[in-house]
Amino acid sequence: MTLGEQDGPQIYEYLPNIDEARPRSQFVAKSSIAPALQLKAVNDALRRVEPNAGLEIQTMFSSIGFAFLPSQIGAAVLGSMGLLGLLLAMIGLYGVMTYTVALRRSASAGHGDRAHGCVGGHASAGFIPGPRLAAA
Repeated sequence: MTLGEQDGPQIYEYLPNIDEARPRSQFVAKSSIAPALQLKAVNDALRRVEPNAGLEIQTMFSSIGFAFLPSQIGAAVLGSMGLLGLLLAMIGLYGVMTYTVALRRSASAGHGDRAHGCVGGHASAGFIPGPRLAAA
């Protein structure tokens, strides 16, 4: 027995088997100014309390920012897919409208004013009839 040891069984764990050999304490401080500007002040305050402590001072964002990377990548991918879908819908709508206008122009080509609903020089409320849905 040596000085400072207690008599009796002691807990022992082989050092390489310990995942993290040093204890960690985390402090969260809320501030009205930018967190990055507070790092030196927090470090100085903790050094005054315990000058020999091994300190690692960082902002919350830099501490856990990497944990949000998969969800940020997923949001970017889904957002780009949404924009691609919107672009395809706009192109499709433009194509349908262009086709409809071209079809109406080709149907009225060479018929003069009658195709536009003008009879005897007076405009009527008629349009070129398109496909109609039959009620079942």
